Amino acid sequence: MYHVLNRSVGKRHRFSKDADFEAFQRVMIEAHQRHPIHIRSSCVLSNHWHFAVWPDADGQVTAFFLWLAHTHAMCWRVAHRTVGYGHPSSFAGPSLHVALPHHPYRRILTL
Repeated sequence: MYHVLNRSVGKRHRFSKDADFEAFQRVMIEAHQRHPIHIRSSCVLSNHWHFAVWPDADGQVTAFFLWLAHTHAMCWRVAHRTVGYGHPSSFAGPSLHVALPHHPYRRILTL
């Protein structure tokens, strides 16, 4: 079981209205269709989210959350007409460190 989280840069609120939460849920469903993984629980708050997941194979956690975080960041930027690095497209959770290359505000994945 892995705990994975993602926090917005500068504690900015990324989910301020129902439509923001609904958009994230749609992206999460598509991420699960593309990269199936056992999601035991999830919690989405105004400036971050948490998941508890159980992978069946190596690479599942990275594939699912990389796609989820990156796709959600791009959709959020389009919906809110923003540019730049206000929303990280990386993720974090607690012991194996995997950094996303070539991203000025990259975070470290810790599993």
